[in-house]
Amino acid sequence: MRRTILRVGAGLVVVAVALRVAVLRRLWALHHLPERLRRAHPLPRPLRDPGLLAAMVDRLGPLLPPLGMGWCLKRSLLLLELSSRCGLEARLHVGVRRGEAGGVEGHAWISVATPLAGAGPPPVAAGFVDVWSA
Repeated sequence: MRRTILRVGAGLVVVAVALRVAVLRRLWALHHLPERLRRAHPLPRPLRDPGLLAAMVDRLGPLLPPLGMGWCLKRSLLLLELSSRCGLEARLHVGVRRGEAGGVEGHAWISVATPLAGAGPPPVAAGFVDVWSA
């Protein structure tokens, strides 16, 4: 029962953060967002579970605003704020690599001192060169 309540609470937090990111994304350029997202208030102690929050982002994220944004950037912005609300120091990265067809591919990710569950392999392993971080 307690776990179900925590999941519902985490889902509501993710929805609230997605709405906040959508509003801030309209008001501020990308290079200002990390600073703004880190200003969020800490979560109550029972909800400070980065693994649970990352799982909820993965489950609910594709359905949430901001729409029209690549999944990796949206996920990274959501996780940046949620990590900060859990007391973790997170950093947003944007990188590029040469694609299979010779074009350029972009990717966004976050790094934290304590890795989030389900965060995937380190970006260097994926072959992306970090071109901007904040």
